[in-house]
Parts: sequence; structure tokens; C-alpha cells
Amino acid sequence: MRSRISKLLSRIKVNKPENLRVVFLAVATAAIFWLFNALNKEYDATVGYPVIWEFDSEQYIVVDKLPTSIRINVKGLGWNLLRASLGLKVTAINIALSNPALNKKIPGVSLTNRVDDNLEELQLNYIYDDTLHLNIEPRESRSFGIYIDSTNISLAENYRITSPVNYDIHLMELEGPRN
Repeated sequence: MRSRISKLLSRIKVNKPENLRVVFLAVATAAIFWLFNALNKEYDATVGYPVIWEFDSEQYIVVDKLPTSIRINVKGLGWNLLRASLGLKVTAINIALSNPALNKKIPGVSLTNRVDDNLEELQLNYIYDDTLHLNIEPRESRSFGIYIDSTNISLAENYRITSPVNYDIHLMELEGPRN
């Protein structure tokens, strides 16, 4: 295979640089026509579709990162698939969670109608993601008293604590997920 390519390249002689430019322009033009022709055909493809989660973020906290998109398999023209895969002119679906601490899983099938309604020039074949896993917990705040136990402080030999240890913060409040 390599010898064939080297023989072919040895036969090509560039006498003038203008000839090389003409060959390059011809190949580039052919590639552009091929691309445009390919984008005018219909294909099936899996693309990411954006999701926006709506819930009371003051009452609940996200423990694990929520999915920002779901994978869907769609059918459509190459131009529309290219636009969808680049995220251009794609309307995200809003998923409202009334009690997000109880919703740990959302079946992908339940989103079919919402996604299908938002797709304009593409036909939804199926939702690739079977289940969306959520980990959202109620937000909780707790206060803790701070003290220093000087009996457990180890010092070098011949060193002693001679005065009380002073500190400014006596109470710490931590906020996070309940569980």
C-alpha cells in the first residue's frame, strides 16, 4: 500500500506553483459540494438535549450534580441535526420539581411528550437515557459550640500552656443537606 502511494506521488510533478493552487481549490470545492450534499440527506443521530431544573433552592440543596442534558435519538435532515448537536436554536425543557427530596429518579419515558413538543424540525425516535438520577436533599442549618480542649494538646518537652487559650468564635453555624 505504501509503495503504491509513493509511486503515485512520484508521478505527480508540480512544474508551477499555480498548478498546485488549482488542484487544492478543486479538492476544496469538491469537499464543500460533498458536505452540502450530505447535509441535505436524512439521518438518525443521538444528540444532547438541554434540561433546566426548577425547584426551591432556598429549601433544598443539590448533593450530586444534576444532569444538564438528556440524550435523545432523533431523525431529520443533516442541517437540522448539525444545528441540534451544536445547541443552536434548541429550546431547553423545564422540569419543575415540587418536592425534589422525594424524586430520586425520573423515568426518561415521562419526558417524551415534553421533548417532542419542543423539537421543531426533528422527529423524536426515543429518549436514550432510561432514568435520570437526582440527589437533592432538604437544606438544614445547625449551630455548634466551639471549645478548645487544652488537655489533648501535645507540646514539646519543657513547654507548658501558662495562660488560657483565647479565641473569637464561640459558635459556628453550618448549612448543608440534611442527610
